[in-house]
Amino acid sequence: MTHAELVEVARSWLIKTKKCSVVLAEIATSASEEPDALGWNSTHTILVECKASRADFLADRRKIYRHKFYDGALGDHRWMLTPTDVAVIKDVSELPQGWGWAVFNPETKKVRVIHNPTYQEQKGHRQETLILLSALKRIGHAAPAGVSIKCYVHETNNRASLDVAVSEGEGS
Repeated sequence: MTHAELVEVARSWLIKTKKCSVVLAEIATSASEEPDALGWNSTHTILVECKASRADFLADRRKIYRHKFYDGALGDHRWMLTPTDVAVIKDVSELPQGWGWAVFNPETKKVRVIHNPTYQEQKGHRQETLILLSALKRIGHAAPAGVSIKCYVHETNNRASLDVAVSEGEGS
């Protein structure tokens, strides 16, 4: 399973399971972190970092905002999403403090929660705002070269949701 496939799973999971009305996937901006998937629901932000290999997971652990508060830390709730067919994370003790862990089974096409995250009181509100504003600017204007934006509207219970997927682009 590729990283890109996991990101698509994360995006869909944020919309369908976590009820996020705005989801941004792999968006490059001037913020200090480039989230694999970041969703906003009515009360919280949810970060999902997708790890398709153990090497990628171990490299991610070196980021400063993974092990202590830093202005760049995103998400009220933070998740690692890994495939079930690769030993990416050995057990929950390897997760950054307060993070959740979910696994995707490529055969059943289902996400299963292994460990729930705790609410993160300290986070980079400014960084989340930069990411959201960057996405809104892109929707309102022609996308820069190399950026592909797909907007989807999901109508549920008299509520419209916006999902933006950004790929292979430069930040703004």
